[in-house]
Amino acid sequence: MSANNLKTIKQSNNDASASSFGWNFQANAGIFLFIYYLKDAESIKIESSQQDIEITLKDGAKIFAQAKSAQDYTTCKDKKEKFNKSILSLSCCSQEGDKYIYVSNIPDTFKNFRDPFNEKVLSYGECLQGLQEQIMSSINSLISKQESKVNNLLEQIHNSKSNIPKELQRTHNNEKLALDCLKQFDINKLHICVISFWGEDKNRYSQIENSIVKLLSELGLTSID
Repeated sequence: MSANNLKTIKQSNNDASASSFGWNFQANAGIFLFIYYLKDAESIKIESSQQDIEITLKDGAKIFAQAKSAQDYTTCKDKKEKFNKSILSLSCCSQEGDKYIYVSNIPDTFKNFRDPFNEKVLSYGECLQGLQEQIMSSINSLISKQESKVNNLLEQIHNSKSNIPKELQRTHNNEKLALDCLKQFDINKLHICVISFWGEDKNRYSQIENSIVKLLSELGLTSID
C-alpha cells in the first residue's frame, strides 16, 4: 500500500469518527436536557422532523435544541459559525417553539467569559450584559449575511429577465424565508448550554453520568442501588 493511499484511508477514518462523535454528542445532549426538564417533560425525540432534539412538555409546550460539537474544541476554527447555523435552523421553527436551546461541548464560543453556560441551561435574559451584546452582535451579523445572500440572488433573477431558472427562483424563495424567520426570531426564548464532552470514555461521559446519578438519588436510590 502506498503512503498516499494510507493517508487517504486515515483521513477517511477521521471524517467518519467526527461524524460518529457528533451523533454521540447529540444523543447524550438529549439525555442531559431531558433530565434537566424531567419534571415537566412528556417525551423526547432525537433527530425529529424539526430539530436535532425536540422535547414536548406536559402542557404541550415545545423545546427545540440544536446540538453542535467538536472533537477538540481547542482547534475548532468555526465556533461562531456553528452557533450561527444553529440559530438559522432554530429560527425556522420559531413560531412553533416555546424555548430554543443551543447545546454544545464548546465552552468558549463567546470570548472573555469563562464557562458561563457549563452544566446549566442559561437563557439570554440571564446572561450578563457583555455576553448579551456578543450574542446579539452575532445574530445581527448573521442577518446581514443572509440579506446579502438574498440580494445577490435577486440580482441574478433580474439579470435573467424572462428566463429565470426554476432552481434559482426556488433558492431565492427559501433564502428569503430564512431571512424573514431570522428577523422574527424571539431572542428572549434563546437558551445556551455547554456540556463537558471530550476525551476518553471515562471523562467524556462524566457530566452525563453525574446528571443520571443526581436524578436517581433524588428518586431515593443510593449508589449501592
